[in-house]
Parts: sequence; C-alpha cells; structure tokens
Amino acid sequence: MACHQLFKKSGQDFDVKFDSDRLEIGFTSPEGRWTCQVRGLIGWNACNHQLFMIIERSAEFWLAEEECYVTELVNDERDSEVSVAKIRVFPGKGTQWHVLSGCEERYIILKGRGRLHLRHPDKEPVCVEVDPTKSVLIPRGVAQRIDNCGDAELEFLVICTPRFKMEYFSVLKSN
Repeated sequence: MACHQLFKKSGQDFDVKFDSDRLEIGFTSPEGRWTCQVRGLIGWNACNHQLFMIIERSAEFWLAEEECYVTELVNDERDSEVSVAKIRVFPGKGTQWHVLSGCEERYIILKGRGRLHLRHPDKEPVCVEVDPTKSVLIPRGVAQRIDNCGDAELEFLVICTPRFKMEYFSVLKSN
C-alpha cells in the first residue's frame, strides 16, 4: 500500500491504507479485528480525513429498444443515493414509452431540441418542448418518452434519485 495512517476516533484505533485503486480500513473491536476493502477509490484527504471516490464510468452503449446511446457516468451501489447518465438521441428518433417505478428522474438538456411526453396515472397527458434552457423533474411512476424534433443530436443528462436500477425500468405499450 502506498500510504498508511493510524487514527483514533471515539477512543478506538483504526487504520487506513490505500493506493491508487484500493482502500483498506481496519479496526479492532471487542469482537475481534475487522477489515474492509474498497476498490475504485482514488484518494484520501489527510487534512480533514474524508474519503473521495472516483468511480469508473461505463463506455457508451446503444440501447436498441430505446433507440438511443447511453453512457452511465455514475451508477454504483456504493453511492445508492444518485445515478447520472448521458443520453444521445438522433434526429427524428425517440425512446419508447417507459416508466421508472423506484426513482425520480431529472432531465438536463445539454444540446438539441426534443419533445418530452408524460402520462401521469391521475392526470391528463402532457407534451413539453425541451432544449438547453430546460430541466425537467419526472416523478416515479410517470410514463414517459422523448423524441428528438431537431436537426442535430439531442443530448441530455438523466439524474436519478435514488440511483437507477434496471428492476425499476418497464417498457410500456405504445399509444
């Protein structure tokens, strides 16, 4: 390990060892010695004793049923509160109707123009024009699809809280 530090907190000794891709935290309790290892960790801020993680992002992949490219920027079980993906939709294309049951989504439009179609179970359907001046909050359980109505790629971030899990995602029949 590249670095090893010993700390005392609440009267209990614990040690932290880390290098560029692994963190090991160890401490002794009345039940014995405990060690935890985490991979993907890049650093330890020794000034305020806080960890920071760099989580590898996925490569961009084509999601055929959604007709878009997806890059998961952040989606890791160690950070269960949020996930972030970048989506690209070609001109004249759009996603299928789908719903997320376990998380809210926020769309932040980066480039292009689109039409976001929403169907809330208890309300009339709506269609919203989106562009880089818009961000949209989509509550869990709201059916949605987005079409690229511009001449260039539509690119946007999707921020899910809590983090996106495939089990939350359901494709719906077209209407």
